[in-house]
Parts: sequence; C-alpha cells; structure tokens
Amino acid sequence: MVGGISQEKPADDHVQQIVDQVSSQIKLKCGKDFSHLKAVSYKTQVVAGTNYFIKVDAGNEVIHLRVFQPLPCYSSKPELSSFKLSKSRSDPIEYF
Repeated sequence: MVGGISQEKPADDHVQQIVDQVSSQIKLKCGKDFSHLKAVSYKTQVVAGTNYFIKVDAGNEVIHLRVFQPLPCYSSKPELSSFKLSKSRSDPIEYF
C-alpha cells in the first residue's frame, strides 16, 4: 500500500546490504563505533522511493533505523534518515 507501513518481516540479504551501505552514516550520526550491525527485521513504506524501518542487532544493544532508498531512476544510494538507540529485541518497529 502506497504511503502505509508494511507488516514486520524477517530481514533478508537485501536489507542487510542496505544496513551495510549506511554503516558509516550510522557511526557518524550516532557517535558510536558499533562492532557489528546485523539486520533482524524490517518494515517498509513506499513514498517517492522506499523508507526502510530496520531493527538492527548492534552487539550490546538493538537500534532502529529509518533508511530512505530513492527510486532507481535517481541512481542514489540509501540515506540514514533517523535512528533510535537503546531498543530491545521485543520492541516493535514503529514509524519515527
């Protein structure tokens, strides 16, 4: 559904690749150098591109990311839009 947020799904290789692509942005914006970043699950929102809301295991904590992936015609890389630190594995992914 355009504009609405999807149901939560287990992370796949594509979502992990998005996390890998924004890892330097995560470290810069969060001010932390996470030892590893493993995508756990995600939701999507289709806008003029796709917002990915991703739950990430960052070693000693869980973080939630909002990453914007522009439409392919723009040939742009994903961009970290927002994040939430100190989440737990049981916290649902919500719009932020």
